[in-house]
Amino acid sequence: MFSAVVPVHGDGNDISIAFTTDGYAFANEGADAYVLLSVNGQTAVQQFSAGTDQGFDQQVIVKGVPTSQCHLAVVAVAQRDPAYPDAAALLRPGSVDAEIRPSS
Repeated sequence: MFSAVVPVHGDGNDISIAFTTDGYAFANEGADAYVLLSVNGQTAVQQFSAGTDQGFDQQVIVKGVPTSQCHLAVVAVAQRDPAYPDAAALLRPGSVDAEIRPSS
């Protein structure tokens, strides 16, 4: 889990901020993984089932940003079924980026 508070300055009613996390996910038979990206209570969850071997991008867009802070959290969960002792899952978030976009 990673969390941070990102300060925001300026007129928050005229912008949106796109937060994006990217990384790599792998899961074989008997395993799966999840990545969660949350900003100020807006949450996106992506699941990676058995057979996954790929990169990923996940995004949450916060509009207006009425506060002076963005509370950011990235959670990575890898799990395996005990019935598959050789199962493996890997979830590696690589970065979190933010892009400020004017509304108009």
